[in-house]
Parts: sequence; structure tokens; C-alpha cells
Amino acid sequence: MENLEKALKIIEEGERRGATIRLMGGLAIYYHSPTAKNEYLSRTYGDIDFFGLSSQTKIIKKLMESLGYSPYERFNALHGDRRLMYFDEPNNLRIDFLLDYFEMCHKIDLRDRLRIDNLTIPLADLLLTKLQIVELNEKDIKDIAVLLIDHELSDKDEDDKINIKYIASLCSNDWGLQKTIESTIDKVFEWTNQSPIHEEYKKIIISKLSKIKTTIDSEPKSLKWKMRAKIGEKVRWYEIPEEPLRGGLK
Repeated sequence: MENLEKALKIIEEGERRGATIRLMGGLAIYYHSPTAKNEYLSRTYGDIDFFGLSSQTKIIKKLMESLGYSPYERFNALHGDRRLMYFDEPNNLRIDFLLDYFEMCHKIDLRDRLRIDNLTIPLADLLLTKLQIVELNEKDIKDIAVLLIDHELSDKDEDDKINIKYIASLCSNDWGLQKTIESTIDKVFEWTNQSPIHEEYKKIIISKLSKIKTTIDSEPKSLKWKMRAKIGEKVRWYEIPEEPLRGGLK
């Protein structure tokens, strides 16, 4: 896949220049999960999404420009401390960098987790970035499904395994994150039961989702979690991410 080759080249060149860049999003899940090629679980992959560190912004900027990618000048000037955007104009491709924190429906600190995997953010974080989506679509559900089908669950970060203890730990201090994840799990349950995928795949997905939910539920909750739980749904517990417009490209 051409976009994956481009992504791997950016990561390799970033490493050579001293920047820790890791692939995330659907393309990263495709890289780790062979089942993403399955007839009923395949999907299209458009943009390339990376995660990096704000302390290495200068290196990332020089790297991207040296590789011929066009910066979204206005957007980068306004948001460059936490996000950078570039375009591969001939191929109508957008390349996005999130820096330090994954901030979409919920905010997750990934600064200390970039060295766990050599090419992507860790499997647990790949799953988490999908589980934290409030307005879930079928592409997101398929990403969750193939991650669960192809990878075992674990209570620590191991090669080719998903650390669900880490996810449960984050939820134990964030009622809102847990609330969203539980809602997402319910949606994936429903989709799985109605989908045309192989029965064995359905069993794996449902079993692992159940294990994740049980692990989250059993994790001791912090005072912060308990205080927020008292407020419940009276106050919105998530953000609605805004998609930047491409029209400002210079």
C-alpha cells in the first residue's frame, strides 16, 4: 500500500533526524492486523495520521518540507504546539501530526508511550483511540473488530498484545472516558451480532469486549472518578472534535 510506504519512510527519516514519530489511526491498525484485508472487514484508508512530541516540532517541520510535503501554514501557526498538518498535493493526501496528547472526544497523554512499539503507537492506544469516539462510524467499528480478532489481551504491554489493564487504569480516574468506552462497546456488540462476518470472528470480538468491560469495571476508582460520577450525564463528559478545513492551505 502506497500510503503505508510513505508513512514508514517518514518514521524512518524522523528517527534518523532524532524525532520519535509513530503511526496511528486506521493505517496503523491495518499494519498490525492481517484481518483488515478480510472481505467484510476491509475499508478504505485516506489520510495518514502520526503522533509526535512538541519538543521535536522543529525537526518534524524540516523533515516534512524536505520530503516535499506542503504545510497548512495558517493551521500550523495557530495549533503548532499540539497539532501539525501537511498535504501531499499531487495525491490529494492529508498528513496529520498530533503532539503530546491525543485530543479528540477525550484527552489522553501519550508522551511516555512512544517507545513501546517501533512504528506505531501501542496496540492498547490504537484500540483506545477508537473506543473513545462518541460518534462512531462503521470504519471505526471495523478497526476495533480487527484489532480484537488479531491480538490477544494482556495486563501489560507485550509484543502483539493489547494491554487492557492500561485502559482500565485510565478509566479508573476518568468517569467520562469510561462512560464513552462502555457506550462504544455496546455499539460494537450490536454491529457484530448483525454483521455478515464469520461466526468465529463474532465469538472472539464479543468475548474480548466482555473481558475489557469486566476489567474496566473491576478497576478501583479514584475520588475524582467518584465525584464526577455523582454529576453523571447532567454535564457533557466528552468533546466534539472539529475537523480543520483544507481551504486555508497556502
